[in-house]
Amino acid sequence: MDFAKIDSLAAQNPPDWDPRDTNIVSAGRITEQKGFDVLIDCLAHLVRANSSYFLHIIGEDSLGEQAKLELRAQELGVRDRVKFWGFQRNPYVFFKNCDIFVLSSRWEGMPNAMLENIYLESTVVATDCTESVSRLLARENAGYVARSGDADDLAQKILLASGHRTKIDAKMFRKRNREFFEALQVRS
Repeated sequence: MDFAKIDSLAAQNPPDWDPRDTNIVSAGRITEQKGFDVLIDCLAHLVRANSSYFLHIIGEDSLGEQAKLELRAQELGVRDRVKFWGFQRNPYVFFKNCDIFVLSSRWEGMPNAMLENIYLESTVVATDCTESVSRLLARENAGYVARSGDADDLAQKILLASGHRTKIDAKMFRKRNREFFEALQVRS
């Protein structure tokens, strides 16, 4: 991870969204793996509790899955509360300005977007798609973990995060995890 580049990009002009909304961001290729269908189901639960939730999905739709997700959102009555941004050269400005970042994956290798959001001090809700997610969020007190594939549990964790935004000390996080992040930089 190139921290200087992330910091520079995150400082650019924020996205044009309503600051009165609770802006949820999720990022990744639009595929079954990323669990955006579960996240849209979750959004329907959230909007019933509070109509201010708005979901922003960042990612390329190379397999034609976005149309299915849009239809699902329409069927659930939340199409007007979801925006698909497509691929973004600078996702960091979205991460830095969101109220909650959600990793809704069914499975993951290295959850890079989640790590970048922790670095940017975003409130994170993630599924237990890999053991490292649960361990890292618990160890750093950096967010909330929901069961993968469970829209109800994901909604409960987002509601919890909405009331108790967890901000971590990014400088201490980087210091404690220096070797980990240095290894990531070598692989990049």
